[in-house]
Amino acid sequence: MSFSIAAVKPAIGGIVSVSKQELLSGAHTNEIMEALETRGVLAFPRMDLSDAEQLQLTDSLGARVNFTQRVPGGDTATKDVYTVTLDKEQNDEPEYVLGTFFWHMDGITSPIPPPKATILTARKLAPKGGQTEFASTYAAYEALPADMKAEIAGLRVVHTVTAAVREVAAPEELDERRRTMAHEQPLVWTHKSGRKSLIIGYTADYIVGKTKAEGRALLARLLEWTAQPQFTYSHPWQLGDLVVWDNCGALHRVVGRDDRERRVAINSIGPLWDGNEVWLIVAGAAMFAAFPAWYATWFSALYLALVLVLLALIIRGVSFEFRGKSESPRWRGTWSTTLTVGSVLAPLLIGVGLGDLLVGLPLNQSGDFTGSFWTLLTPYGLLVGVTLLTLCLLHGAAFLALKTDGDVRTRSYSAAARLRWVAVAVVLVESAWTFSL
Repeated sequence: MSFSIAAVKPAIGGIVSVSKQELLSGAHTNEIMEALETRGVLAFPRMDLSDAEQLQLTDSLGARVNFTQRVPGGDTATKDVYTVTLDKEQNDEPEYVLGTFFWHMDGITSPIPPPKATILTARKLAPKGGQTEFASTYAAYEALPADMKAEIAGLRVVHTVTAAVREVAAPEELDERRRTMAHEQPLVWTHKSGRKSLIIGYTADYIVGKTKAEGRALLARLLEWTAQPQFTYSHPWQLGDLVVWDNCGALHRVVGRDDRERRVAINSIGPLWDGNEVWLIVAGAAMFAAFPAWYATWFSALYLALVLVLLALIIRGVSFEFRGKSESPRWRGTWSTTLTVGSVLAPLLIGVGLGDLLVGLPLNQSGDFTGSFWTLLTPYGLLVGVTLLTLCLLHGAAFLALKTDGDVRTRSYSAAARLRWVAVAVVLVESAWTFSL
């Protein structure tokens, strides 16, 4: 197998094609190190490296740096290999792993030069979520306006363990040694090549020479800037995957899907739902006023389908209201399911109805519908239903990308980018069929 790298995005990410034997031979060390700086993150699908083989690869790329040997999970299985786990048998201090759910760089709080790169292998996958998301601080810095580059030039930042786990643990919950761990780093890191990147993340506590309020506000703005979709790549792990990234040129974090994110999505839609109910009622009333005979025939023919649409919309509305009435996971899971069912069923059935109207309904001379509910489920009608559902999914993803931020915005943006091509394909098929009728 030859060695090749396929870019994931213009600014970040590369998928490497190479055999395990060639990778471990060290023959491509220079190419890998050069690609780390240009791509930031390199993924080697299903390499299935053992601990010994991972250390062999590490040694071929440079000198080992072990700053986790005194952290729970460090050196548990193999010396110089840190096991990232929440298993209490291996890690009785989970706050340090939970801190990886937030943007960070490795080894930044230790009193050593930051490691050049980090190597991670997937040995066991999370039941849900668990992707690792990366953000290029090279690309983020290079895209900054000139005045912002001038403002941050020469600034230095103090990184602390306390700041790294601030979202999951109070300072008094940490042992005294880690509570006092802090190290000063330049805000703008200049690499040997001359290229520059930002050294930021949740480990960044304050900027030297600025008030905490002023410094943290600046750090927050830079972090938001760096986390933009064009600078990020989320790796969907498979067992055996190997990922290597430039530790001073890429932030990373674990992506978890939790109830907080569902609430963010629901809260962004909720205020608009009452308006949707109003226009549905207005549309039905306007149809009756303008075309009473057509209204009578159409609603009689689609009676059961329209009842199901109304039930879907009612279920959807009730789910919005009731989901937050209890903190019980089972309660919220039930209403999340009904919300999903209602949201999928409504556009699907409306699309089926529109498709049936385009091909025509079986009517007698009196204008009465002569078919049944199953008559409505024609191949063309189902295609129109799937088309409308796909467009609604694309619209929803685009809406969330515009109305939210953080993890939800990033994933919504990625979902919209993927769905647009599905939508284009489905619309083209539906359009071709329509013109052939």
